[in-house]
Amino acid sequence: MSHMDKMDKRVKPLIFLAALATSAGVWAADTNELSTLRREISSNNTSAAWTQAQRMRAKWEATPEFDYLYGILAYEREQYDEAQFALERVVMAEPANTRARLALGKAYYQLGDEHSALRQLNAVKVSEPPAYIMREVNHYLARMGKDQTGTFNGFVEAGIGHDSNVNSATTASAINNPAFDSTSVVSDPFIVLNRQANQQSDMYDYLQAGLNYYKPLNADTGFEARVGYSTRNNFSSDRFDNNIYRGSVGIVKLYGKDQVRATFTAQDYRLSDSDFQNYYSLSVDWTHYNYGGWSLYSGLFLNRLKYPDDNTRDLNQYIGNFALQRQDGAIAQSVGVMLGSEDATHSRGNSNARLFTGLYYNVAYDISTSHQLFARAYMQNSHQRGEDPFFLQTRDDNFYQLSTGWNWQLSKPLRVRTELIYDSNNSDVDYYSYERTRLQTGLRYSF
Repeated sequence: MSHMDKMDKRVKPLIFLAALATSAGVWAADTNELSTLRREISSNNTSAAWTQAQRMRAKWEATPEFDYLYGILAYEREQYDEAQFALERVVMAEPANTRARLALGKAYYQLGDEHSALRQLNAVKVSEPPAYIMREVNHYLARMGKDQTGTFNGFVEAGIGHDSNVNSATTASAINNPAFDSTSVVSDPFIVLNRQANQQSDMYDYLQAGLNYYKPLNADTGFEARVGYSTRNNFSSDRFDNNIYRGSVGIVKLYGKDQVRATFTAQDYRLSDSDFQNYYSLSVDWTHYNYGGWSLYSGLFLNRLKYPDDNTRDLNQYIGNFALQRQDGAIAQSVGVMLGSEDATHSRGNSNARLFTGLYYNVAYDISTSHQLFARAYMQNSHQRGEDPFFLQTRDDNFYQLSTGWNWQLSKPLRVRTELIYDSNNSDVDYYSYERTRLQTGLRYSF
């Protein structure tokens, strides 16, 4: 091998690595450029964002994420022609992008093309968008003189599943006796549990249905009503069969990028066809929608829980929920915290009241227009306010829930949903510790 060949053999890898490093640097710079634009938009620094978007346009045009950001910036600056052209490219590349379709419909509306606007808004409407998008669609339809009488949409879903622990019970056959007296020969250190107090697994079928009504009262205010029903029938464990009836009414008000909603909710939970729990709630929530897919959410809930068969369990419940939500192309994410406090309404009910804190994270990924993967993680720490009357101690629990699943959109009205859910409750009172796994699949028809 010649000296030049040896040198060439040593130099080629170096040239390759240098080229790779250079291309990686260019890619990183490009990514940082788009991230900077998103950051400027999220900070409401629209003038700087628009200037940067103009500089980026030659390189990034026809990239869906850039076109969407460029389109909403152009719309904000009342350059509706520019917004239309950019958003049309997004919709062509990503037909399932409801936010882009909504923005495009609004641009058409501002340009006076109500026919095209109506086509885009109706396409969003039939795609089962999030509630906040549906409300904005209805408001624009109201402005165009459409759907002044309000709109209905709903669903029916039926499925089958398996539950490893239908009664959320311990696997232990015996527990420590809190009244054990070591000086007494008749005192037993353990209490043997009967079979019904142990974990029971079972197959089940379920049925769910819901109907929603929304009526715009004017361009910025709307009335909404919801009713829902669900039932679960265990194949063997009939005493854990349940039926849930739920209804709510609310007023929604839009203030630019902000939405405020006040809602009253009532629910009847029936266990084995007996009235088990009645739930009433007054809530107020606020959502701020930002550019680039960001939104902030906060909600306050004043709840009353009543147990017809045991009023010592009745509670007043106060919950605060705060979340950050992000839609970035095919990925939707949210992270939030819940703070809760409960007061017993009965003098002997303090052991049923809790202080609790919860953290959660949700993510969904659209593989295609027909397939979506989703997952959720939830963690809650709770502390009972009073001493357990049987175990003679206050109780602290750590509850964890992990779930993952898959949505398969067979057609516009039909969807198959499969979900795996794992629960774990770790309590300092062993009797209340358990693990539970559910696997279910169902078919939903939406209308």
